[in-house]
Amino acid sequence: MSTISGYDSSSIGVLFSSLNPRSSGLSSAGVSDMLGISYSDYATIRNGSYGKLVKAYYKQDGKVPFGDAVNDKAEKEDSEKELSSIIGESKNLQSSLEALMSSKALSGGASDSDDSEQKEVAWKEVSSFVKSFNSLMDKTEDSGTSGVKKGVESLIQLTTENSKALKSIGITIGKDNQLTIKEEDFKKADLSKVKNLFYNKGGYGYRAYVQAKLIETRATTQKEKESTYGKRGTYTYNENQGVFYNQTT
Repeated sequence: MSTISGYDSSSIGVLFSSLNPRSSGLSSAGVSDMLGISYSDYATIRNGSYGKLVKAYYKQDGKVPFGDAVNDKAEKEDSEKELSSIIGESKNLQSSLEALMSSKALSGGASDSDDSEQKEVAWKEVSSFVKSFNSLMDKTEDSGTSGVKKGVESLIQLTTENSKALKSIGITIGKDNQLTIKEEDFKKADLSKVKNLFYNKGGYGYRAYVQAKLIETRATTQKEKESTYGKRGTYTYNENQGVFYNQTT
């Protein structure tokens, strides 16, 4: 007689005999003596009601039901094209911040703060930053790459923490995380405030640059990973070897 882990068909039959209400002497609403299974619970599992209840519970809590976890993740993954756009926008933001961190208009002392020519140059540079910032927010709004999302969240938090200083030079942040700059308010502001925000090392501009660089790096890593993943669900080469591995170790 064939056995399963030391049990033969007879002993296995005994183990499951308690599920039969007739053999156990219990009604269908009772609980078996051996396994402690409620027949009404067993019925809800078999007809799918239990599964529906679990999914409804997780949906209310904003959690992903067991069976839908893989499908939801697949739907939210960024394509290589989307990742390329994110990389491009993060580089544009870095470039605009680099221009401000090396700006000749902001390199002078407080005595130059009323120079209209310097303010005009600074206005163009800060406006470019606002445009790049908003473009990056647009491209990353629906990103499914966790590293990118975390980087964007950090950038938004940093910007929110500096909202008062930004507002003092005419920049406000909206509910959609988009920046707005008013030329009149900017040109009325002292250039020393702009310098403290964007020119001085350790200021908002420098820290925003670091976050933009991290977003670029994380998007690039994900893009390279996507490009090495085969159609059959396997990587096209061992990630413990080659250029990609060398760059990340």
